Amino acid sequence: MSSRDTDSRAPNEALVGWSAIALIVLAVLIGGGGASALPHLDAACQFAGFVVIALLVATGGQWRIDPAARAWLVLAALAFLLPLAQLLPLPAGFAAGLPGRELANDIRAQAGPQGYLPLTLDPDQTIISALSLVPGIAAFAVTLRCSARWRRRALTAWIAMAMLAFVVGGLQVASSGTFAEIYDTPHRLAATGFFANRNHHSLFMLVVLVLATAAIFVRGRREEPALEVLRYALLLGLAAGILIAASRAGLLLLLVSFPVLFLLIGRGNIGLKVNWRHAAGGAFAVMFALVVFLSLNPVARQVLDRFTFGQDARLQFWPDVVYTARRFWPAGTGIGTFPSVYATQERLGAIDEYRVNHAHNDYLELAIEGGIAAIALVAVFIALFLLRLKAVAGLSGEMRRMALAAGFGIVLIMAHSLVDYPLRAITMMVMFGFLAGLLFRPAQALRGRETT
Repeated sequence: MSSRDTDSRAPNEALVGWSAIALIVLAVLIGGGGASALPHLDAACQFAGFVVIALLVATGGQWRIDPAARAWLVLAALAFLLPLAQLLPLPAGFAAGLPGRELANDIRAQAGPQGYLPLTLDPDQTIISALSLVPGIAAFAVTLRCSARWRRRALTAWIAMAMLAFVVGGLQVASSGTFAEIYDTPHRLAATGFFANRNHHSLFMLVVLVLATAAIFVRGRREEPALEVLRYALLLGLAAGILIAASRAGLLLLLVSFPVLFLLIGRGNIGLKVNWRHAAGGAFAVMFALVVFLSLNPVARQVLDRFTFGQDARLQFWPDVVYTARRFWPAGTGIGTFPSVYATQERLGAIDEYRVNHAHNDYLELAIEGGIAAIALVAVFIALFLLRLKAVAGLSGEMRRMALAAGFGIVLIMAHSLVDYPLRAITMMVMFGFLAGLLFRPAQALRGRETT
């Protein structure tokens, strides 16, 4: 993308751009553990999010954002207000009459009469959850305000941090979890990078792989042979980072992503002609290499050994999760309350030495914590997302290419949320905000006539 303004420096352009990069680097380095791992690290990311938002507000009169993003900003504000609304004092009789409150009412009865009660059953956790949304909202807002050049630099920051995570993950695997471990995690024999959870690490690497493929394979740009090799080496490194995480969801999503990755590579090479005989031979070679890798590599065998869905713990506790959602529908229990609430609803026969800290399905967890209001926000987001993808498909050039890659990244995160809880990690929340921002035109491009 180019415009008459692309070569001019807008007011505070560098300041906004560097704040975006700083937020990305900080989120990757210390935001992958979740609030329950090292809460002071999450607090640092939340503070950084507030600083970025304050900076954007202070310089707001000097920029114009894409008008199409206003509905998304309103939705982000509503998502932040939902947990705050759950903290508002309600008449005790009304709060006690909400579905599923019997046990909470019995406990409160021991403390004597109370005039007002919040909807949430754990106000402290709801406050923490509300604050955890701030870095993601800040990432979305600052990406909207970044010029095209600073979006590219922010993307470079994501790629650099992913490659650093690959190195850290390699050290973790090579040392069998005795070196470079950041969090106390049960996933010590797999690569977790800067995360406490290998599934989040693999998803992080996969989304960066998609963005990197869209960014470095650009139609009409020819590279020297050495740089061409480096491009493919970068993609292979990111893919290897997914494999060494030994994540089933990561591997499945990587396989699903292959057609998109091949399309991005192919569309980026000028004059590409499809020779179906060569394509079939290449596909066979790739499949053969994959079979050899999966059969001989111990890390790959570890992934395959974990594909025993009948014994997956999720299948054991998901019925209790659904039951809990029904018990507290439609009001919900309060954002962030799942661990304490689920413990009161879990079947005795399902209890073991491991604590179920999340539903491993963000949609079910939102139904429990946020009730009908949270599900309504998700439905509105999906509608806005589909409408935006339709609008993006009508664009051309770099804007369309990166926006579609970002849209696919959002789809990957949403798909992963069916079996896990990636957006409970601030790193992934910031990445989600960045991807959402890429769906809209850079702020600087609105100052002049865009050409592609």
